[in-house]
Amino acid sequence: MSREVSEPVNSPSMSTRTPLLKAVHLASRKLASSGNFDTLLKEVLEICVEAVGASGGTIYLHDKEKRRLTFRHVLPEEVAGKLPPDLPDDYGVVGKVFQTRKTEISHFETARGRDEEGKTGVVINTMITVPLMLEDEEPLGVVQLINKKGGDFDESDAMVLDTVSAISTMAYLNTRLLDESTRASQLLGMGQIAHDIKNLAFALEANVTFSDYT
Repeated sequence: MSREVSEPVNSPSMSTRTPLLKAVHLASRKLASSGNFDTLLKEVLEICVEAVGASGGTIYLHDKEKRRLTFRHVLPEEVAGKLPPDLPDDYGVVGKVFQTRKTEISHFETARGRDEEGKTGVVINTMITVPLMLEDEEPLGVVQLINKKGGDFDESDAMVLDTVSAISTMAYLNTRLLDESTRASQLLGMGQIAHDIKNLAFALEANVTFSDYT
């Protein structure tokens, strides 16, 4: 059975509010110190797993040109080599969530719980899949978590992950802008160096030419 969570919970209960605030604080603190794309993405997955008490999870980024969801990180890390490097961006639950931009909660009978490809050997009883995005924007990717410890994923988990997703997306975009700004500054510096070398060469050539006539 699969259940889709498309509407936010407008009035979170106290039991929901506490983990939500904790997750927001954790995400803000950790993501503020992330130094690069890959580190940040790993942090995002770790925060999501911790925020809702999942046993593991996977994060994918979207490749717009190839229309693929590219595998980036997984917990536990030992199953990384058993996962496909990418998937079509409309494939399975991950693709559906990416396309619809809506969090989906799935529950499985134990017999159906093994992963679809049969490659990781992980038995999945419950799963939550979340688009990595800001509201009304195109998703950057998808986070998929499995097997909540001590129960099933529910709407309160969806609210926590939707909030963490928005914070993570802002952190990711900020990191990307900083990286692009740094690269632009480096290129500008290289251009200035090239310009100075060119001027030096012209000055040297002019000096040599002048010496030939004296």
